[in-house]
Amino acid sequence: MGNGISGNEKIDKVNKYLKDFCDSKKINYINVHDILLDKNGELCWDYTREGLHITDLGYHHITMELLKYFN
Repeated sequence: MGNGISGNEKIDKVNKYLKDFCDSKKINYINVHDILLDKNGELCWDYTREGLHITDLGYHHITMELLKYFN
């Protein structure tokens, strides 16, 4: 990354912005990012094809997390 900010830092920054925005508008924010991380805070390779796009298993975990909010 040309500006010295890692991909994870950019994702964290965007997610914080989204959460703050949702909070200010009284919109529910559902964090699905954190459930896809490994113990080192990186996207778990079980849930990605090449470090960016999510696999079917990753989408399964995202779906299971989202379903918690529909019951």
